[in-house]
Amino acid sequence: MEKEMFLREVLHDRQDDDKIQKILLLQRLIRAYYVRRQFQQVRTEYLKTLSDIEGEISIKPIEIIPTKQEPPKKEIVVNHPTKDELLRKRQEIAIELLWIEQAIQSRKDYLRLKPRYLTPS
Repeated sequence: MEKEMFLREVLHDRQDDDKIQKILLLQRLIRAYYVRRQFQQVRTEYLKTLSDIEGEISIKPIEIIPTKQEPPKKEIVVNHPTKDELLRKRQEIAIELLWIEQAIQSRKDYLRLKPRYLTPS
């Protein structure tokens, strides 16, 4: 938010507003790319862990088909969230990440202990 205010102070006219919109769009696209890449790394690590435990991948990877991207609209409406909204969203994402990590750990433990319960005593 402060960076945007700084940009608006430095760049004054309408052409500069267009530049700001393009900069903000670029930042959003870059952030989205990094988030997708992190999720792909988590998925890869999860599948690697499964293969280490079971010896082969029992969950077949799903091929992700990218959706068709629509051309950018001429008028971009920017809704800037407040600092409180951003902090709340950050906390929600942190909780979801913790939940995912716990689910992965739980699955690892289950797969590690599974042979003990399946073998006849």
